[in-house]
Amino acid sequence: MQKLRPFSESVRDIPAGWLIPIAILIVISFPPLFGHEVVAVLCGVVYGLWIGFGIVAAGTFFGESMYRHLEVVVSEVNALTIRRSWNMVRL
Repeated sequence: MQKLRPFSESVRDIPAGWLIPIAILIVISFPPLFGHEVVAVLCGVVYGLWIGFGIVAAGTFFGESMYRHLEVVVSEVNALTIRRSWNMVRL
């Protein structure tokens, strides 16, 4: 953690730098990968409790929502493909 802190503090100083951890959390959510806790702890250390919580909550919410939406779309496409295959067999 101590090795990542200088980089995290330099990200904090960038205008709209809070979007970078949100983007990282969204990418980590496709599919759910490890590293979420590391980003969450760094956000808490660098931005403080409440702002860090907001950043982590936003990144987690948007990442998981996008992942679930993608999962539903893919399952619908698979179901449609299977139905078309069965219709071709019936002919």
